[in-house]
Amino acid sequence: MNHHVMIDMETMGTEPGAALVSLGAALFDPCRQGVKKTFYRNIELQSCLDAGLRVGAATIYWWLNRSEAARSALLQDRVPLSDALNDFSLWFKGVRASKIWSHGATFDVVLLDTAYRALGLPPPYKFRDARDTRTLFELAELDYQKSEESAHQALADAVRQVEFVQNAYCALKAGTG
Repeated sequence: MNHHVMIDMETMGTEPGAALVSLGAALFDPCRQGVKKTFYRNIELQSCLDAGLRVGAATIYWWLNRSEAARSALLQDRVPLSDALNDFSLWFKGVRASKIWSHGATFDVVLLDTAYRALGLPPPYKFRDARDTRTLFELAELDYQKSEESAHQALADAVRQVEFVQNAYCALKAGTG
């Protein structure tokens, strides 16, 4: 099995160094349908600020205009940033992941790397193993849209992105046959 991991995060900014408020991940094989395992942590905002990560005013305003469900989901079972990153590292290594995916080359993985560096921790993946869904979806001519019911809930977004990656792989394989 190809052990790939899709991540999605909710943050308090859009620049490297933004505070993370949730991290969702899904283990999958891009050539087979379905998600094998998942990971999810909500993160204490204060622990991010203590680590030197920042909050963007525009993002606070943006969050105020999201659904109550999306906002309240971030307040449940929060853990310190260090715990979330250590737990993710153990999970990532435990599932023997070889690739890490995110929806866009310049956001989730970059912000996650910055959070690891802020705590002096190494990420559990190699920089060369990062993959980008937007490029893949364009190549496969898929129109990706977030699900309205679960938009901005990190784990639900990661799972939806996995489904589209698997569909893109199938579309691209069919086109080469």
